[in-house]
Amino acid sequence: MVQCYPLYTRTESDVSPTMTWALAAIYAHRAYDNQSLLNLSTQVWEQQNKFVVPSQFIQRSQVPGTNVSLAENLRQCDYCRSRDESELFVKSHMFNGTVVIDRVDMHSCDKVAHEAVTYDSGLFIEGLSVYSNQSDQTNAMWAPFLDQVVQEAVVFSGWTGPDGINFEYERGNRQSGAQIGLRSVFIRGLFEAWSRMDQTSSTARLVESYVIVQYNALLDFASNRSNLYSPLWHGPPATALTPQGQLAALDTLNSAAGLGAPILLSSR
Repeated sequence: MVQCYPLYTRTESDVSPTMTWALAAIYAHRAYDNQSLLNLSTQVWEQQNKFVVPSQFIQRSQVPGTNVSLAENLRQCDYCRSRDESELFVKSHMFNGTVVIDRVDMHSCDKVAHEAVTYDSGLFIEGLSVYSNQSDQTNAMWAPFLDQVVQEAVVFSGWTGPDGINFEYERGNRQSGAQIGLRSVFIRGLFEAWSRMDQTSSTARLVESYVIVQYNALLDFASNRSNLYSPLWHGPPATALTPQGQLAALDTLNSAAGLGAPILLSSR
């Protein structure tokens, strides 16, 4: 990651994918306690922060998960301010009452009608789950809103079917698109929220049920109990390795393991 990142940023001017590198570096730092990875995430933040619109014109809009994760890991005021502004911006201008959208008119601050995608809500849920747990004050202010966002996003009919299985990008001619793998961001965000909330709450139980449904869909419909997973969670099973299928399955399997999937699997 450290070696490849400079090559990537020479040609990448889009803030969101680059900030996702920073978020990945934070997760790697948490896993391996490698300071160079945390340093990488701060370098990315500093580089991409130049694309932020000055606050006198509009509140900041960045990838919330990166800002709040840096604030959680480093406890520095620069990241805290960016975290606060990012979360408030998304709540005020990008949450439509049901899900988070990814387009807003920078002149009017109005939401721009566009098809909702899971990774927008997933990134926001992930960041908000960290933010709402950083102090008693933020918890009182933001935890109820986190519950609302999670509950609305899980049952949103634009990607969750009557059977509870996520069908995003499985319809029409979009099945081969790279974005079909990004459902993993949504599942990861839900798991990060679950891991920080009262796990006896109705929201936590909803997340558990949702993740387990996706996990069982992977086992029963998207694979033949092998290490190959179809990006189509309703099936048919994968017969060959596809990046989209493996990526979509990755965070679902990790999250299911965090919920106790080995116990669930043994009871099947």
